[in-house]
Amino acid sequence: MEDIGLALADFVSNMENVPSEISHLFSEITDLDEKFEEALTHAHQCERSLQRELKEKSNRDHQGPRELELLTQIDKDHEHAKSLCQEKSRLTQKALTIVQRHLAKLDAEIRHY
Repeated sequence: MEDIGLALADFVSNMENVPSEISHLFSEITDLDEKFEEALTHAHQCERSLQRELKEKSNRDHQGPRELELLTQIDKDHEHAKSLCQEKSRLTQKALTIVQRHLAKLDAEIRHY
């Protein structure tokens, strides 16, 4: 039993940096989440502007430059939001890998004893 206690103490010692690593990753994820919300908010504002433009000029048979500009901006905002989600997913996977690695090490040390 004493050996398992030593293994656990060693594991805890090795885990000291994990909270700061995870905390840093979660901080980055939070920052990305805020940027994601900003991108979506901007896209929704452009969508409302586009709807107003189309409503006001419903008699026209073609799209004007303003409508095309808004559509382009909406696409850019959605692509930006998508890339932010992908980065958040990558960081989340990294955090999960860190925790899994340390848990596997603890499990191996416990089985060893």
